[in-house]
Amino acid sequence: MIDKLIFDNTSLLLEKAASGASRRQDMIAGNLANVNTPGYIRRDISFKDQLASAIKNNGAESPAERVSIARTVAQTYMDNSMPLRLDGNNVDVDMEMASLAENQIEYNAYTRLLTDKISIMRSVIKGR
Repeated sequence: MIDKLIFDNTSLLLEKAASGASRRQDMIAGNLANVNTPGYIRRDISFKDQLASAIKNNGAESPAERVSIARTVAQTYMDNSMPLRLDGNNVDVDMEMASLAENQIEYNAYTRLLTDKISIMRSVIKGR
């Protein structure tokens, strides 16, 4: 019972979101490192859709319909939505830098919320 209170879906969701954002930060950095590599196709990670689906299906009636948040995995994909340059590369430095900044803000928010949740639990346990 106590582990259900400590490791609830919110904590697990925040942990998965922070992990996905961390992986995305690495992916964006890789895109920037390959900005001048001929033929390099931009890569990205999708984890928000998977987490949203897991949350939506968490209340499903049958266990077969439920998608566990714990089993949610960030999916890496090649992003062909950007136009190719003459060298076959589609990395746009300005877009990557904007994505990097946005992703850092999201990561900071996830970790801050998780830290606050742990701090609240610690206060409750100590009785303060």
